[in-house]
Amino acid sequence: VTRNTKYVLQLLNKENIPVYHGSLNPLARVREYSGNFHGMDGLGNTLGEQGIEALDDVDAVDKIYQLINENLGNVKIISTGPLTNIARLLQKYPDISEKILDLTIMGGAFIA
Repeated sequence: VTRNTKYVLQLLNKENIPVYHGSLNPLARVREYSGNFHGMDGLGNTLGEQGIEALDDVDAVDKIYQLINENLGNVKIISTGPLTNIARLLQKYPDISEKILDLTIMGGAFIA
């Protein structure tokens, strides 16, 4: 997800937007990914062998918390992954939800 986010921002000429590593694993189950829906790279197998530049060594959850508190009532979160970082944010800082202006998601997980 980190690589894909950096790639999409590059395509949009928005490389000034910071990206931080999020959670590597789900909270309550083993991570599974078959690549059947969005391809093995998550973007329809369009990326090839692209790497990503080094990112700040800051936990995404703590950075989200910091940004929300620095910009009270003005933060819109767009989450494109399985929502683990949002879940961790709410677990670690339960009152933070009242300070978020908007949350848009494209993700989550469906377990059949």
